[in-house]
Amino acid sequence: KYALQIFFFSMMVTSLSKPGSAILYGMEKQGFILKNSAILAVVNIGLSFWLIPKYGALGAAVCYSLVTMAGSITGLIYTCNKVSLVYPFKSIFKIMMSSIIMGIVMTMIVKQEAELLGFILSIPAGIVVYFISSTLWGTFEEEDYTLLKSLKKIFPGKWGKYVDSAVNFVASFKDG
Repeated sequence: KYALQIFFFSMMVTSLSKPGSAILYGMEKQGFILKNSAILAVVNIGLSFWLIPKYGALGAAVCYSLVTMAGSITGLIYTCNKVSLVYPFKSIFKIMMSSIIMGIVMTMIVKQEAELLGFILSIPAGIVVYFISSTLWGTFEEEDYTLLKSLKKIFPGKWGKYVDSAVNFVASFKDG
């Protein structure tokens, strides 16, 4: 049970740095990826010999997670330095908070109605809660507003006006 939770947490962290590896490949900086991976492989082997015999699957999950997160974070830092980028920590924090709030609401619904119905009801509720949380946190960027405004074309007549009103309402929470 805990091993899977550790894997999910590490996947959340490592997913934030996926674009960095594409940038490095595009800049032909595979040498960094090779060197970083070689160092992490040695660390992985050492941690495996230390943690797995003592803690089993939990030790393997911790070992894997630590190594993949270390690789992702070092790669992200290197990439940001190479292309002179500032990582959007503020935006990531806002998105993370909206996701946590959504997850809490979905979990509460599933626990109330633990069958398939609870799962089905949690999905639209999660979407609504995420949207509201993201609006209140001000996570939407300019391209998000452009995308939301394009929804007006999909909904004809009166529905288009409702969508436009909703987008304008969301835009009123915009930072800055």
